[in-house]
Amino acid sequence: MRLRPLALGAALSAMAFSGALAQSTSSGGGGSGGAASSQRDLGFGAQVLVSYTDNAARAGKSVAVLRGLVSEDVTVTPTLSFRATQPIGQQNLFASGSYGYQFHQHNKVLDRATVALNGGGSANFGRCQATLTGSYQASQADIEDLDPLTTSNKRSSTRQGVALQCGTPSGLGGNIAVQRGETKNSERRLRLNDSDSQSISVGVGYSNSTLGTVGVNYSYDSNAFPNLIIPGRPIGDGYFNESIGVSAQRSFGRVSVDLAASRFSLKREFAPAGASAKLNGATYGGSVSYDLGTRISLTAGGSRSIRPSGRPGKVYDISKSMNAGIQYKLGSRIELSLDHTLAKTASNRDFLTPLLVITDARLSSTSAAILFTQSQKLTIGMTVRYDDRQTNLPQFDYAATSVGLRVGTSF
Repeated sequence: MRLRPLALGAALSAMAFSGALAQSTSSGGGGSGGAASSQRDLGFGAQVLVSYTDNAARAGKSVAVLRGLVSEDVTVTPTLSFRATQPIGQQNLFASGSYGYQFHQHNKVLDRATVALNGGGSANFGRCQATLTGSYQASQADIEDLDPLTTSNKRSSTRQGVALQCGTPSGLGGNIAVQRGETKNSERRLRLNDSDSQSISVGVGYSNSTLGTVGVNYSYDSNAFPNLIIPGRPIGDGYFNESIGVSAQRSFGRVSVDLAASRFSLKREFAPAGASAKLNGATYGGSVSYDLGTRISLTAGGSRSIRPSGRPGKVYDISKSMNAGIQYKLGSRIELSLDHTLAKTASNRDFLTPLLVITDARLSSTSAAILFTQSQKLTIGMTVRYDDRQTNLPQFDYAATSVGLRVGTSF
């Protein structure tokens, strides 16, 4: 699935704007706000996470039986990681990655490796920076995204992107980014939701110490599901999502505010009979933080987003969330935190699969954590979390308590 001429036209216009901006700003004075770190860095890390849950199926007892899972389980996940940055003149090469493996005490079918690799390079010229990135991730899919007959599913994704950013920390700036990605599932039934995506985003912003930062942005996304064949159509289904929005960031003493909002227009490529082909709406995101002295900080935020679905029977999810939290530093080595999140997800339903499909889900989640930093080389953390989810299908409702203990080191 290819980007439409509208998106390509926006890309050409943005490239012309960025080139003009680079030429005009490079003739002026001042530093290079888009420059990346030029210091060489090489580091490694290791951690072990031990976690307990009283609801490994993340559903009711009937679904747990269908999936062949024991409710209570302990998981041990050792992970190794690395990071590297190598400057070459005005350019930088960078890479990071991790490899871990989940060992389950009872639900051995969920044992799986977790892999994450990221890399790329950046080049600075004048007041502009061009960046090329690539990534690969693979892990056991979130069990909440699986149908009642599926237990184990490896979900892998690859991403490639290129971006150009021009400007200074104070004044006018612009950016353009293009990205392509693929997501694949190992389970045969879930291959219906394998997806290919392409996106382009363009932004113009202005920043100064008094006003803060304000910006206008445009984005265009193309999401294709090559295996989701609509009867009578030669190729898989998909949709286009176009949005234009504004953003603002500002600090008021101890208060920091970050806001963004956009208007989107979604169009299905091949909507089956009875399904809506178009959807218009708004997405938004915002956060507020307040530092109450040097030890206590308060945060609150909310968002509404649209994203491709990972489950057969629906193509996209619209998610809303609200969260609030408090962090307290108990001395220089111990940090405590308490967070609460309310989330709601509504999804389309195409009736192309006989499997049960959740189209409405509400989640209430509360977590508390303590982090002890003995030194830069050793950290110990413990998290306790309680989730309560209600859906339009009662067999997928659940309450779950989980406890995790993490020990990590870096060098």
